[in-house]
Amino acid sequence: MNLRELLRLIQFFNSGGYVACPESDPPSEDGYCPGEPMGATG
Repeated sequence: MNLRELLRLIQFFNSGGYVACPESDPPSEDGYCPGEPMGATG
């Protein structure tokens, strides 16, 4: 695992999860965006 991957993992952890966002502008490097999935219950 390189530093870029580790920082991305930390970003997802701190945001509460991740969601697919293949059509984001600008596009994400891996097709996912930080944030909780729609319909998630706590």
